[in-house]
Amino acid sequence: MSLAQEFKKYKKLERVLTALVILISVLAPISFSWIMDKKLHGGISSVIAFLFLAAAFGVYVIRHQVSQRLMKHYESLDIGAVLQKKMASEKQNQRFVIINTGREHFHLQCLCSGTPLLVSKSRVREDFDIEN
Repeated sequence: MSLAQEFKKYKKLERVLTALVILISVLAPISFSWIMDKKLHGGISSVIAFLFLAAAFGVYVIRHQVSQRLMKHYESLDIGAVLQKKMASEKQNQRFVIINTGREHFHLQCLCSGTPLLVSKSRVREDFDIEN
């Protein structure tokens, strides 16, 4: 499976899980109100609403793990090799490491000179798709 296909798979899974979290979170108060209208015991309706919220939290944890797996996959890639071809000359061998990740950017630092660098994640994805 190529890098782009794997990324699309994880992004689709992340979107589905996000929609599921929202749906379950909305169903919790609706189910509580509906069961209370049916004149059932308040404790039962509270337990059912709590179960919906626990399910939403469980789906959120799974979604977070998928997001972390996606980020670790990109963090483990050798970004330095691609950046070296783009930025450094043959004489100047530079290696880059990821020091921080933002929402849309990687914060990189050159191991040789220590200079920080901000690179967009979409640019890195494009570069690796071209490389691979």
